Amino acid sequence: MSPDAAAAFDKEATIAELRELRVKVLKEKLSEYKVRWGTFNEKEQMVQALCNAMEQRFVQSKNFSRSGSIIPGEVTDVTESVLLEEMGWLESDVNNGVATKPATADDGDTLPHSPILLDVYATWCGPCKMVAPQLEAAAQELGPTCRIMKIDSDKYQRLASVLRIGGLPTLVYFDGGNVSKEVKRVEGALMKDGILDLINECGSMAR
Repeated sequence: MSPDAAAAFDKEATIAELRELRVKVLKEKLSEYKVRWGTFNEKEQMVQALCNAMEQRFVQSKNFSRSGSIIPGEVTDVTESVLLEEMGWLESDVNNGVATKPATADDGDTLPHSPILLDVYATWCGPCKMVAPQLEAAAQELGPTCRIMKIDSDKYQRLASVLRIGGLPTLVYFDGGNVSKEVKRVEGALMKDGILDLINECGSMAR
């Protein structure tokens, strides 16, 4: 069930699917959506609350994220296919080991999409684990002004190669063009203030 991927949120179908889930699973999903369920006495209350939370997230992400998978104010661990869609990169270019290049500059003073900050990490990397909560804190402050994503360099080695990742973690800032273009990267752990400074600096460079 992924209503975020649909053109419009189907509330009736979502409620029907949620009613098929066990209470334990509903509680887990409510927690994922940061909905307090402790006061709910009936399963239907959980179903309705979760459906409302899912609909709210769908609305938030619809115009913010090109794939519908990135949520304002959150860090999203993405797959290769989601990253390519958010970047506007072509599968054929990645197959050839290169990132898609913008054909022409975007018209106007503002870019069509919010910029992207990508955290390339590995599960075994100590500094990567240190950066994770700092990135989440920065994402909460940035809200809808920047799409914050991370991708596992071991799981998606082809993309790590295309991105020319040398050290971990690596934070890469891309502009908000229809085909995203790298503006700057930083290797190593950054704290929240350093992440915000990087984004502010890159935002000025990209304009």
